[in-house]
Amino acid sequence: DPEGKELALLIQARATSVLASSDKYSEIHLKQILAMAAREGLDLEGLDPKQSERAAKLLGAERLAWGELERNEKGFKLKAVVTDLRKLSRVEVQLGKELAQAVEAAATTLAHGVLRLDGVAGFKTPPPVSTKSDAAMVAFSHCYATVVRQPMGIENPAVLDAPELQTAVSQCKEALAADPKFAPASAALGLAQAILGNDAEALAALGPLKGADLEQPLYWIGRFWEVTRYQSNDAAEALLKEAIAKRPGFLLARSYLGELLDTLGKHPEATAVWREFAAVAPADPYVLGRLGKSLARQGKHEEALELTNKALGLEPRSREMRLQLASRSIDANKLDDALPVLTSLAEEPGSRGEVLLRLGWTYFLKGSPELAAPLFEKAIAKAKAPGEWRTRGRAHYDLALVHLKKSPARAEAALKASLQSGFKVKQLDPALTQLAQKLERAEMTRKGAPKTPPAVLPREVSLFPVDKFGEVDATADAI
Repeated sequence: DPEGKELALLIQARATSVLASSDKYSEIHLKQILAMAAREGLDLEGLDPKQSERAAKLLGAERLAWGELERNEKGFKLKAVVTDLRKLSRVEVQLGKELAQAVEAAATTLAHGVLRLDGVAGFKTPPPVSTKSDAAMVAFSHCYATVVRQPMGIENPAVLDAPELQTAVSQCKEALAADPKFAPASAALGLAQAILGNDAEALAALGPLKGADLEQPLYWIGRFWEVTRYQSNDAAEALLKEAIAKRPGFLLARSYLGELLDTLGKHPEATAVWREFAAVAPADPYVLGRLGKSLARQGKHEEALELTNKALGLEPRSREMRLQLASRSIDANKLDDALPVLTSLAEEPGSRGEVLLRLGWTYFLKGSPELAAPLFEKAIAKAKAPGEWRTRGRAHYDLALVHLKKSPARAEAALKASLQSGFKVKQLDPALTQLAQKLERAEMTRKGAPKTPPAVLPREVSLFPVDKFGEVDATADAI
């Protein structure tokens, strides 16, 4: 039920915003939830109670609300459970067909359910209603469902579906036409325009927001995007610090700040941010894993491994934390520790091509090319999504290294396939130099036939300029 799915997203956003405005709770933004689900392979639409509690553990959440919307002749009925993972209470409310009222009624029910669980009477000053316009809320429900799912591309470029985002822009504008003071729609519009690269339009949408409207998380995300891309990295860092100072429970801003600093190579500063984040959210495996990764980049491998093991201990089934543990083991040159972890991940249903690629590379580093080759081939077969072209290209490249000594023809075919994928390495392995030069000469001297067409890569978006190797360059000048 598309309408029900969009209503659920709006209820989650509004209920979280209402609770965050009390200054008693930190906010786990929907973008964090969606990112976690993607990393862990969770289907958020089909979560049962046990899976919901597992999702909470993967997020480090201390309060959880889950439930379902049932359509009936009056609209939807919300049946939900609110829990602190020890005790729980059930809430239920009939929602009418007017979407604006339904969002407020459901969000208020969930928020007060959490407050009652914690023995809090309520709000001294209730947060203002976002909009009373049903037409505005209907249009915004379509817009928000698209914008909130857009990846940010801080450390790696992300595939952009420009037509889908353009449609979201039109829907946000429709919402604002119905209610020009609808702050969430302005914030979503600003972020969508910023991702599309429409700088002036983004500023026009975000600029009028003032006072309480600045509490919108999408406002800060949109401003962060704008400032990073069109001003400076220092200005982006300052903006995120301002957001955290205003709202210490704005966990998404803490995550973006840590990622930003690590991407800029400011690893000691990033480590400090991740440590502060861990103090606020001590049960969040992702934060501890990121802290470990930041430490590993400084050569502090033992502490990195200790923290990553601690993160995995919080939720031992976590795919992401097991992958991070294997990566930290490789960083520390403990290949034998990484192998069983990667092997277990590779054997799971739905394993990603990236996992197979890392497992193959670990075997290659151990001097077992015969075990690495089939894993690289499986990685190529698995990595079918447009945004996985780097995985495919790297796997072909690694296959060229594997075949070089025993089968020069297969090595040449693999290297050619890697180049045709669009993949480039900053420093070509010396063993492949002659082969790469041979392919270049053959391409330049071909007669009677068109040259090999360049790879058609998906359109990607990134906070930072992307270099010729397909990697973000945080040191380049702002766009």
